[in-house]
Amino acid sequence: MRLLICFLFVNTAFCAARAVVIHDVSVVNTVNGTIEPHRDILVRGDRIADIKPAVKPAHTLIRYAIPGLWDMHVHLWFADPQFPQYLAAGVTGLRDMGSDFARVKGWRAQIKVGKLTGPRIITCGPPLSGPMAEPDPKLPTIIVRDANDGRRAFDTLDDKLNVDFIKVLSNVPANAFFAVSEYSRHWGHRIVGHLPDEVPARLAADARMGSMEHLFGLALACSSREDELREGRRVALENKDYDALPKINDEIRDSYDEKKASQLFEKFRIYDVMQTPTLTMLKRMTEKDEAAYTRMEHLVRDMNRAGVPILAGTDTGDSGTVPGVELHKELELLVDAGLTPAEALRAATLTPARLMRKDDTLGAIKPGAYADLVLLSANPLTDIRNLRKISAVMVSGKYLGTKATKPHQRKKRRRK
Repeated sequence: MRLLICFLFVNTAFCAARAVVIHDVSVVNTVNGTIEPHRDILVRGDRIADIKPAVKPAHTLIRYAIPGLWDMHVHLWFADPQFPQYLAAGVTGLRDMGSDFARVKGWRAQIKVGKLTGPRIITCGPPLSGPMAEPDPKLPTIIVRDANDGRRAFDTLDDKLNVDFIKVLSNVPANAFFAVSEYSRHWGHRIVGHLPDEVPARLAADARMGSMEHLFGLALACSSREDELREGRRVALENKDYDALPKINDEIRDSYDEKKASQLFEKFRIYDVMQTPTLTMLKRMTEKDEAAYTRMEHLVRDMNRAGVPILAGTDTGDSGTVPGVELHKELELLVDAGLTPAEALRAATLTPARLMRKDDTLGAIKPGAYADLVLLSANPLTDIRNLRKISAVMVSGKYLGTKATKPHQRKKRRRK
C-alpha cells in the first residue's frame, strides 16, 4: 500500500494556491514525545497550513511523520555537496562548522531560488583559531592572538561576512574568547565550537557559549584535580611530550567528581549551554580505547539526566563518513548512551531549532512551521533504528522520492 499525498488547487478571488494534503499519518510530537494518530497534514507552499483528524482513516496503513532531521556538525568540504545523500536519509538541515564559505553561500542561494535541491544550511564561515595552528586548506580560519584580535574578527564575521554564528577552536586564547563572547551576547550572536583549552567549562558557560562540540574538555572540567591536570596537560603539549598525555588522561578519568559534575551540568541547563557529543567521531577516534569511549558515553548519560540540551552532530566530511547515514548512527549511539528514542529524535529536531532560535518554524510538525517532513513506515519512538525506514521526504513543501516511494498524485480541476 502506498502513502497518499493529494495535490489540490484551491480558487481564491485573486489566484489559485497549490495545496498538498498528506493523508492519514501518525504525527510524532517532538515536544512531548507522543504520537498523534490519524492526522491529515495540509501543506501550502513551503509551510504547514493545518493539521486535522484524518477525513478517511485507513486504519490498516500506518505511516509516521517526523520533522526533517538536522545534522548539527558537518563540514561541506567537497565540490560535490552530497545533498542527495543527506536528503535521502531525511536530513533536511545542516549546520556547517567550517568550509569554503563562498561556495556554501553559493549553494544556499541556489537552493533558495530553486536552482538546486538541498537542505537548509547555516554556517559559521571561517572559525577563529589560535596563532600556533597548522594551516588546513579545507578549513580556512581567522587567527586571533588577543582580545583586540577577537573583536576585529567578530566585526569581520558579523559585518562583512554576515555569518549565522561564530565558531571557536580549542587553541583560541582565553582573552580572545571572552572578548568575542562579550560581543556575541551584545549583538545577539551564538558563539559555539570547541571549548578552548585555556577556558574552564564553567567560565565558558558563564560567557553563554551556545554549544560545545565533541565533549572536549568536559572530563577535565569534572575532575577534582582540574587546575593541576590542566597545567600538566598544557606543559606536556608545550614541550611536545605526547607520551605524558595518556597518563594525564587516566588521571582525569580517575578523579571524576560527581558533585562537581552535577554542579557544572546544572549550570549548563540553566544557561542553555548545549552539547554536541559527536559520538560517531569519538567512536572513530577511540577505536582501540574502549574505556575512553565508555567515559564519553557516561558524560552524555549524566548530562542528559541533568537536563542538559543535547544536539545530534556527526563531523560528516571527515574521512570515512557517509552523509545522512552518519546521523542515523549518531542517534543510535545517543540511545545506547542513555537517551530515550524521543530524546534522541529531539536532539536532531527541536533542540537544534531552539539553538537557532527558530523553534517557531522548525523542529516540530505544527501549523506555520516549514514543511520539512520525513515519512516513516515504522514508529521511531519504539526503536530509533526505525528512522532508517523512510517512505518519503519533503523539504520546503517539495516532495522528494524514488519510483518505489512516489505516492499517488491527483489534481482537482478548477471550477469554471
